[in-house]
Amino acid sequence: MLKRPTTYDSEVFKEFNRLDEDNFQSVVHFYEQHKGDMMTLNFDERFIIHLSYCNSLYETNDYKKHLKVSDEIIERSIYNNIQFFNGEDIYMKTLHQKAKSFFHLHKYNASQHIAQELVKMNPGHKPFSQLLNKCLIRQRPILIKRVLAAGVLLYLLSVVLVVVNILLVKPISEVSVQPMEFLRKGIFIAGIGMLFFGIVLHHVLAFIQIRRVKLQAKTKK
Repeated sequence: MLKRPTTYDSEVFKEFNRLDEDNFQSVVHFYEQHKGDMMTLNFDERFIIHLSYCNSLYETNDYKKHLKVSDEIIERSIYNNIQFFNGEDIYMKTLHQKAKSFFHLHKYNASQHIAQELVKMNPGHKPFSQLLNKCLIRQRPILIKRVLAAGVLLYLLSVVLVVVNILLVKPISEVSVQPMEFLRKGIFIAGIGMLFFGIVLHHVLAFIQIRRVKLQAKTKK
């Protein structure tokens, strides 16, 4: 566990301690302004500032830069056997933020991979499952794409039939208008039904996959 001592000799770290760490923009500015001084600090000071910088990049939505820095934090925490700081699990928090950065950059497959590993490590932690669910929903399997495409096609066909009924059928045969209208309504309902079915099926498949991951994790434990 990494602890924040009460006194340090480094003037840079003393200046860092005077910052409001919830003012993420100021932390980012401080780090980038003093980047050249980082190598002169001892490991604890450097790591603490680097950790705060990583978190601030995420909070200020600088996701591309955050991905690079988060890799450095994860690598150093593993290499130096540091997992906790200020009561937080550095490894899990940084991985979670990394997965969310991938998600915000629309790299859903990469985000899903990390989220799935996080669920395996802690099946009961809701935010991990929620992120995995979001990733799965954003990535439609071929089956879901085909069901939704069929629904859209049927819906468009029902719209075309309205035009056909008005411009072609009605002028030729008034009697045929009602049967065509029944057919149009049937196709319209089928189209909406397919769309609804596709969306529900997609969520059900995501739920089943998450449940399977949780069960596998619990079984291994």
